[in-house]
Amino acid sequence: MRAEGIDEILTPAGFAPVEWTTERLDLGGSAEQVWASVSAIYNFLPLDPAVAQSLEKEFLAQAAGLAGADGRIPSTQNIHIVTTTLTD
Repeated sequence: MRAEGIDEILTPAGFAPVEWTTERLDLGGSAEQVWASVSAIYNFLPLDPAVAQSLEKEFLAQAAGLAGADGRIPSTQNIHIVTTTLTD
C-alpha cells in the first residue's frame, strides 16, 4: 500500500491528498502475552484445533530463547494511519 495509490483513488472523488503516518505498536512481553497478541491478530479459526494448539506449543517453546535479560520477548507491529478530508 502506498500513499500515492490511495491518492489516485481518492483525489478524483474530491478528497485532499492523504497524510500518512506509521505508528509502532509494542506487543512484547512474556511468551504467553506475545502469543495472546499474535493469536488475536491472526485468524486461527480455520485451522484444526489440534494444529492451532501445536502452533502455540511450538511458539512458546521457541520464544523462550528470544527473551531478553528481563524475560521480555520483543514483538512489534507497524500500523499505518491514513487521513484525508473531503474538499468538495
